[in-house]
Amino acid sequence: MKRIDTNLDYFAKIFNVEQSPERKPVKMDDDEFLYLFPLTEIDDVVDLESRLLDDCSDFKEKFISYITPKGNIKCLCKSDLKYFVRTLLRRLFTYSLASYYSWRGFRGNFQIGNLTIVQVIFDITKSKFKTVSKQYVNLIIKEWIRYAKQRRAHLKKMNSS
Repeated sequence: MKRIDTNLDYFAKIFNVEQSPERKPVKMDDDEFLYLFPLTEIDDVVDLESRLLDDCSDFKEKFISYITPKGNIKCLCKSDLKYFVRTLLRRLFTYSLASYYSWRGFRGNFQIGNLTIVQVIFDITKSKFKTVSKQYVNLIIKEWIRYAKQRRAHLKKMNSS
């Protein structure tokens, strides 16, 4: 039921529809928050987007603190940057879900390039790596999304043998 409510809130924001005054946002406890990730379905992404667009909740801070890797970064080189962004993506998406996305939404896939999640990933990366450009982070995300289907097939093959 919560998912339907958040989906309705997301579409209401898109179409500038006023919410009914009797509805109140549902408070989420920490244990329930952890069960959301990694995202496994398209509806989960829509739900996450709507929650990130909701400015009055503390969900965004919880989200950022959960997906941000906690380890110390030894050097601020490109290999660490790539590892950092890939770690964020692995915490967010399963490979099977990521295989339904592409940067621009070609070939019947869903578009990931315009999602709020991508901006949040860049903001987190920029806080750790001060000189990183948005284009470079986007390139890492594009590459990770592009090869998600192959990684899923490889893991499936390894698990079956």
